Amino acid sequence: MSTPVILRDGVTIPAEIVTQLIMRPDTRHSAEWFAHLPGMIDRWCDEWQITLEPGLPRITYNIVLFGTSARSGPVVLKLSPPHEEFRAELEGLRLAQGDGVVRLLYGDADEAGMILERVTPGVPLRDLDSVYDDIEATRIAATYMKRYWRNVSNAGDLIPLERWFRDLFIYEERLSSGGVSGPLPVDLAQAAAGAARNMIGPGTEPVLLHGDLHHDNLLTNQQGTWTIIDPKGLIGAREYEVGTWMLNTPWLHDERDRSELLRRRAEVFSEELGLPRERVLAGALVHAVLCACWSLIDADEATPEDDWLAASIASARIFHELMAA
Repeated sequence: MSTPVILRDGVTIPAEIVTQLIMRPDTRHSAEWFAHLPGMIDRWCDEWQITLEPGLPRITYNIVLFGTSARSGPVVLKLSPPHEEFRAELEGLRLAQGDGVVRLLYGDADEAGMILERVTPGVPLRDLDSVYDDIEATRIAATYMKRYWRNVSNAGDLIPLERWFRDLFIYEERLSSGGVSGPLPVDLAQAAAGAARNMIGPGTEPVLLHGDLHHDNLLTNQQGTWTIIDPKGLIGAREYEVGTWMLNTPWLHDERDRSELLRRRAEVFSEELGLPRERVLAGALVHAVLCACWSLIDADEATPEDDWLAASIASARIFHELMAA
C-alpha cells in the first residue's frame, strides 16, 4: 500500500487512491509522478495565486482539485499520472478553445496537469431533466457537437479512431474464432467491427472529436448557455461522436421505452448534424459494442446481469435492428 500524498491547504490524496492510480496499466512512471506532485502543485499555486479548497479531491481516472485564483477566479486543477489519454485530452482542449468549451488556462503534457477555469454555476444537463425533455437535450448536444468539431491538420497527441477501436477489433476476432465466449452476441460484434472499419477507411474526413459528450459533460454557465468539459481528444469520423450520448439514458424511466427513445435520438442527430440516419446508428452501434468489449476485457466475471454491460448490449441490438429496418 502506498502512503498518502499531502498537498497544501489541507488537501490529502488518500493512500488507497494513490495505490489505485499507480496500479493503472496505462500510466507511466506513476510512483515518480506522485513523488513530484506536491512540489508541482506548490509551483502552480504560487504562480497562479491559487488557494485550494480543503478536503478530499474528486477522483475518477484523474485527480481533480478545486480552488480560487487571485488572477483568474474559480479554477479546477486536473492531474493524472502520465498516460496517453491525458495528453490527448490536453491536445483536444487546446485545439477546441472557443465559445462553448471550458477555458484552458495552463497545461503541461509532460507534468500531466492542467488548470481550467471553473464553470459556474456548472449544473450538468443530466440534473435538469425536469426542465428539458430528451429531444430538447439531444438538440442541445447536437448544437455543441457541431461547435466542437474542426478540421485538424496534424493529429499530434490526439487519439485516432483506428487506435481507439483496437479493443473492439481484437475482441471481435477472438469471439468470431471461438477464442472467447460470453454474453456479447457474435453478430453484434461483427456488425460493429464492420462499421468501425468503414469509419476509418478511405474517403472519411476526420475531425476533432470530443469522444465523451454525455449529459454530465455539458454544464450551465454564467452566460445562460452551455460549456463542454472533459473531452477524450479523439480524431476521426463525425458519426462516432453521437455514441456516448446515445448510450447514456438518464431520461429512460422504463426499459420498455429504450427502443423508441433511441430511435428518436437518432432522428434528431441526423436532422441536426446533417448526417444520414444510417451513419448516426452506425456510430452508436460501434460505441455500444466497444463499451461492452471494455467491460468484458476489464472484468472476466462480467455477465449479462451486469447493468452497464447489459445496457450496452441491449442498445447495440436496437441500433443494429434500426439499421436494418
